Amino acid sequence: FIAFSELTKDSAVRYANGAKKGKTISVNARVDSNMWSPPAALEEDWHLTENWSIVERSRAPEGANKFFISSFSYWYLDTFNNVVVGALESSLIVISGAALVILSTSRSLTLALFSGISILYVLVAATASLAAIGWSLGLFESILFAILVGLGSDFIMHFAHAYSMIPGKINKRVRMKHAILHMGPSVLGSAATTMSTAIIMLFCQIVTLEKFATMMIMTMVKALMMDHNDDDEVDYYNDGDYDDDDADDD
Repeated sequence: FIAFSELTKDSAVRYANGAKKGKTISVNARVDSNMWSPPAALEEDWHLTENWSIVERSRAPEGANKFFISSFSYWYLDTFNNVVVGALESSLIVISGAALVILSTSRSLTLALFSGISILYVLVAATASLAAIGWSLGLFESILFAILVGLGSDFIMHFAHAYSMIPGKINKRVRMKHAILHMGPSVLGSAATTMSTAIIMLFCQIVTLEKFATMMIMTMVKALMMDHNDDDEVDYYNDGDYDDDDADDD
């Protein structure tokens, strides 16, 4: 093997120069998928090659039973799977963290519950909308999903904070109007500037920037929709929980 590799100048055989002892031999193989194949196809090919390797290693002689299969496509698959898991974990951390922060600051279990539901809705609705326009989950889309988690919880956290700013036992409708009047303009202004930037980015020729802009627009729309619904739901759920002196407040 060493003589053959020296004769053909092939780098498939690795050996120690001093002892002229072979260390590794690499053999190229071919599978049906490649790096640009769907993750499901890569996963299927990886299981096929890995199962074949396990069987062959079990019956190979000593010294040849420690071989393994390495592929850039499989490295990509492993990276992709880790990014997807990281995106899902980040969404769970953000939803749980936001609910705990709102619960500790507002001392309202109802507000924390509906805020968590609102953030979850933004994530699910934005993801479903992107899938509806033809997106598939890839490496870059998974990274965008982690960014989407932060954008989707921002407005809801601001509204929840404004809703709980008035001290004492106050009519929930008063709190809702206070949140809309004091935080609504700021949230709308932030959404407007973010969406205007995203609209400009839609004309970029780089696909990643165009996708990032699409994701931001979809997230802004869903977050604004859920902010309104969240206030209404909390107000409806707690409609009878107020002082008699505030019973006539709308």
